[in-house]
Amino acid sequence: MPRPVWARLSAPFPPSARAWALQQLSPDRQRALVAPRLAAAAVRARLDEAATPAGWSCQLLPLSAAAMVCNLTVEGVTRAAVAELPAGAVAGSELGSATALADAALYLCAAQFGMVAGGAPGWAPHDPDTGEVLVEELEEDGAAPEGRVAPPEDAGADPGAPAHPPAAAGATAPAGEAAAGPAEAPPAEERPEAHQVIDRLVERLRAEGLGAQAARLVVRYGGYGRTPEESRELYGKLRTLLVGKVAVGP
Repeated sequence: MPRPVWARLSAPFPPSARAWALQQLSPDRQRALVAPRLAAAAVRARLDEAATPAGWSCQLLPLSAAAMVCNLTVEGVTRAAVAELPAGAVAGSELGSATALADAALYLCAAQFGMVAGGAPGWAPHDPDTGEVLVEELEEDGAAPEGRVAPPEDAGADPGAPAHPPAAAGATAPAGEAAAGPAEAPPAEERPEAHQVIDRLVERLRAEGLGAQAARLVVRYGGYGRTPEESRELYGKLRTLLVGKVAVGP
């Protein structure tokens, strides 16, 4: 039987709680597919209300300038997800900033606890130079331009069911596979050298088309690993993944 907190978490949100996450760009980068998500403030407020501030914790870890992993724990149950900018997106723009990525990653975790935004994905005008998306001109029909298929809207999941990758995530992990920790990740220059080495290796894997596989490993190890031994083990597996790709070739 579901815990009482799950019902409180999954109660409907008002339209004012909705924000947007960048999902995909058209081939000419003139249009962007954006999907509704809950604003991070609304997610945190619901968690405080339903589970109390002591009943939940969140860890956000940057994988690169274009990807963020989130571990969200509610009453001992952990869900993890990775939010990643689509290829060609402008990092640092309103929907492509580190804050926007962190908020999207938090939402992907929250959706696995039943906290979902209403509405459907839609296409909106996109400025390829600045990354600005005119969401006020959103076409909420999900029709992809130039024959591209829009990804399905994530409907969330029962926390007791196996997790699956939402449209904007590179990977998700079931309960117990990711550790909770501080709510904010330190700047790159303040992270340990081992973490920066892993960041560079993940970036190389993404360039080789192995971003999703790398993200699954990072999520499984709770970011960079909970101990130095786990960090070394994670590095070894990421390195093996890269060496295998280079050996086989494209």
